[in-house]
Amino acid sequence: MARGAAMADKPEDSSIRELREASQELKDAVAFVRAHRADWAPQQGSITLPPEATGWNFTTFEKYINQRFGDLSLQLRERYEAQQTGVTAALAAAEKAVNAALIAAEKAVDKAEGAQQLRNEAQNEFRKSLSDLSGLMWTIKEGTSMVDALRRELIITIDGAARRINVLETANANIQGKIWGVSALFAIVALMLDLSVRYFGR
Repeated sequence: MARGAAMADKPEDSSIRELREASQELKDAVAFVRAHRADWAPQQGSITLPPEATGWNFTTFEKYINQRFGDLSLQLRERYEAQQTGVTAALAAAEKAVNAALIAAEKAVDKAEGAQQLRNEAQNEFRKSLSDLSGLMWTIKEGTSMVDALRRELIITIDGAARRINVLETANANIQGKIWGVSALFAIVALMLDLSVRYFGR
């Protein structure tokens, strides 16, 4: 309902209104030509001489025939002018309708071209964004080389840590051996002192 109200409130395009008016004028002109077509048709029938024609001579007949031809020419001219008026109105209405249709078509083409241009710009922006995003991503070759480099660094780090652990274990074993030697030396010295005190104390 709201959509229908919005469409009703939307101003009608002038080209469409002109096209409708021109079409209506063309219909009116065609209807006018059809309505008066019977009046423009030539009258059928024979020429009837007046009663007083029995006493006419050649001169009188000539005047009568000339007058009849003049009347017929006047009737034909009037019919031609009426037909010309109707045809001119119909042609003018048709020309106006064609011009209005061409203007409406041009406006429709311009709108379509504008919409297509906006669509193309949006597509180009989307493609550019995809191109920029793909430029920031790793390729398979780059990712493989980076993983291999990290694997090598990890192996080197593990080997270094293992060597350090071995050095620490060796140092610890040396310290423990030295401590054991010093303890044994102290024990021997203490034993010798104890023996000497017992021996010399007697």
